[in-house]
Amino acid sequence: MTIFLCLLSAALLAASQLTPWGFLALFGYAPLIYVTYHRQPAKVFKIVFWTTVIQYMASLYWLIIAITVFGNLHLAIGIVALFLVSTILACYIAGAAMLARYLNLHLGWSYGWLFAIALSATEYLRNYGFIGAFPWGNAGNSLATVPVLLQGASIVGVYGMVFYIGLVGAGICALKAPALGRSVFWAALFSTLGLSTYGAWRLYNYDHFDLPAVKIALLQGNIEQGIKNQAALYSDEILERYQSLQEEAVRQGAQISIWPETAYPYRLLTEKPRLENLGPLAPINIIGTIAIDRSNQFYNSAYILKQNGELAGHFAKSHLVPFGEYVPWPFGSVVDRLVPGLGAFGRGVNLNPIKVDGLSLAITICYEGIFPEIGREFVKNGAELLINITNDAWYGYSAGPYQHLAMYQLRSVEVSRSYARATNTGVSAWVDPVGYLHQSTPLYEEALVVADVPISTETTYYLRWGDIVPQLCLLLLFIGLMIVRRPKCTADWIAMFLGLAIILAAHVYFKPMHEAMQESALTKETLFWFLGLLIGFRRKGH
Repeated sequence: MTIFLCLLSAALLAASQLTPWGFLALFGYAPLIYVTYHRQPAKVFKIVFWTTVIQYMASLYWLIIAITVFGNLHLAIGIVALFLVSTILACYIAGAAMLARYLNLHLGWSYGWLFAIALSATEYLRNYGFIGAFPWGNAGNSLATVPVLLQGASIVGVYGMVFYIGLVGAGICALKAPALGRSVFWAALFSTLGLSTYGAWRLYNYDHFDLPAVKIALLQGNIEQGIKNQAALYSDEILERYQSLQEEAVRQGAQISIWPETAYPYRLLTEKPRLENLGPLAPINIIGTIAIDRSNQFYNSAYILKQNGELAGHFAKSHLVPFGEYVPWPFGSVVDRLVPGLGAFGRGVNLNPIKVDGLSLAITICYEGIFPEIGREFVKNGAELLINITNDAWYGYSAGPYQHLAMYQLRSVEVSRSYARATNTGVSAWVDPVGYLHQSTPLYEEALVVADVPISTETTYYLRWGDIVPQLCLLLLFIGLMIVRRPKCTADWIAMFLGLAIILAAHVYFKPMHEAMQESALTKETLFWFLGLLIGFRRKGH
């Protein structure tokens, strides 16, 4: 029965990411909670670990396509890579469950509440985790297909919705396992009623016809990855395709024309960028390309051109893909010997929108748009329209592009801004401020989307308060650990203060590097945090 329930949990959570039935996430953790609520912490870790390994291998299977089909590596390497990624992600969830059960045993706090608290906290940490962070696949993203519940993200963000999903799973279990506490069931019930009521109210009152709009064009050139990898050889063919789409976009009156990530086949010099042979220009044109500076540093960039060809500004990608656009510390020297030149991209540091013709635009490039803190920072700085340019050709025909798109529905609701998304091979679409998808394009077809996209300036609770829910969850877990592992002798007090000193010193030392977008600094600081916690909570007799 335990194995069956674990497989059921993995299947429900994976299916919520692979199908339109995102509501399955509400039931996904229930079987897992039921089989772990009475186990010892070490056993809890083992059960949850293997369950979530299966879940992530099922939902992230498209990594094999990216590695083998487009990375030209052996199938065995793709499978091993998928397994390793899944095990790393599983450690977060397994560690959360183990900690919840540990505090439940020592403090008597409800395991159901603690599971939801620890789940939200650890998924939040995964967003900032070392080695590049990878928030893909958290259960909160599944609610993109449940519009009435999705609106809760405008209050608590995606990690607050993760807490809600964990709470619902625990509430379902409480019906069968009273030891979890009846309060969990009632909290799950009333939070569902409250979120549903709020969501229905928000959807009922939203009318994009009441908002000003801008006509945008999304250009989907459908350039195969093999051709993009040799863009210099096929530059004429690539440009001809986009010139045709650009001409049609201008003919239809587009005010903003958006080309996908690296759509322009030539590299630009950052000092004197010149974009030519683009076809007729719209009033505002956003072109994805690769830029290079005098030190031979590459930047994944988006340039904004006015109708007269004048450069209005540019963005460089700030959150790079680990082992793709950069090599995380401490793997640099090893990877450079195996694949020289891998990860030669530099990071952008600008999270301020650019105002063009009276409209404040913010552009995210590729998967950096899935990080909620980036979109929130842009909007706090005045962005009125969010734009994403990407190339999802790496995923092939798979669930990857749809999972990627779903996360922008969360981002739109969190900050109540429209998100216009142009991709190379699909799925291109635009998302309104309440998370509805509009004019989604098919995969691997040339397409042009021209639409009037509403411009919202609403301030959401999430925009004001940010990720306060997972942060409070982290605080509660820390307090719980402090109570259980409280100092009982002089050596304990010394260890605690030493651990806290290490954590504080690491934060002060690495903070300037964070502001410069140096992700290696985050990895190093995380390791020092773990060291500080291990020393600080060192206790004899526990």
